[in-house]
Amino acid sequence: MKTIQKTLEATVVKQRLMDFGLSPQEAMARINTLSDEQIHKFASQLDSLQAGGDDGLGLLIFLLVVAIVVVVVLEATGHRVIVK
Repeated sequence: MKTIQKTLEATVVKQRLMDFGLSPQEAMARINTLSDEQIHKFASQLDSLQAGGDDGLGLLIFLLVVAIVVVVVLEATGHRVIVK
């Protein structure tokens, strides 16, 4: 949970959450509704990322993981996610 909380406090992540209409506190509250297995999987994926790659690949992967987490949180709370 500490890994997830630290990630949610990052400036880039905060901005992306606000773009989706969520505050970091709301996202954390929704993450708290996930199962232990889902939380573990998410945290382990965050640990495996290498932030700040020379070619921007690390940042791209990080943002992709954040977007996936936001979709999972929205789906877990009963919101529908439609990609057009």
